[in-house]
Amino acid sequence: PDGSTLASSSSEGKVFLYDVAKQVVVKTIQTNRESVYRVAWNQRNPELIACASADNTCTITRTNGQLQRSLKHPKAVFGCAWSPFDTALLATGCQDGLVYVWSVTSQQGQDKPQRVLSGHTSKVFNVVWSPLLPDALISGSDDKTARVWSVSSGT
Repeated sequence: PDGSTLASSSSEGKVFLYDVAKQVVVKTIQTNRESVYRVAWNQRNPELIACASADNTCTITRTNGQLQRSLKHPKAVFGCAWSPFDTALLATGCQDGLVYVWSVTSQQGQDKPQRVLSGHTSKVFNVVWSPLLPDALISGSDDKTARVWSVSSGT
C-alpha cells in the first residue's frame, strides 16, 4: 500500500511479496492449493491480502503468512477487490457469473456472503469498487458486459 512492496500471484497457489527498491522477493506465502488469479492488497489494513483462486476460494491472508479466512465459492474465483471505504468489505467475481460481497470480520454467517449480485451470463473476471461512491461496484464478465452495481440494493 505504501509502494515499497509489491504482491504478485502464481500458478502454484503462492503469493510473492517483492521489495520494490531492492527488486527481490522478501516473502513467499502459500495461500491456495491451485492457481492464484488475482491478489488485492487492503488499502485500509496493509496486513491483509485477498487471493482469488482456481481452487474455488478467495483466501484472506496476513502479510506474515497467517491465513485469516477462506471464502468458499461454487466455482473458481477470478477477481477480488477491497472496498476503499470499509476495511472489512471484499467483493469477488466468480466463474459462476455472480459477484459476491463479503464482510470478512463478520462472525455471524461467516461462510456466507453479505450480498450476491446476479446479472452476468458468463464468468466474472474482475470487480472494482468506486473510489468516490462507497456503495458502487463495477464487474466485468466474459459475457462482454460491464455492470455497475449498487451494493445496498443489489441492482
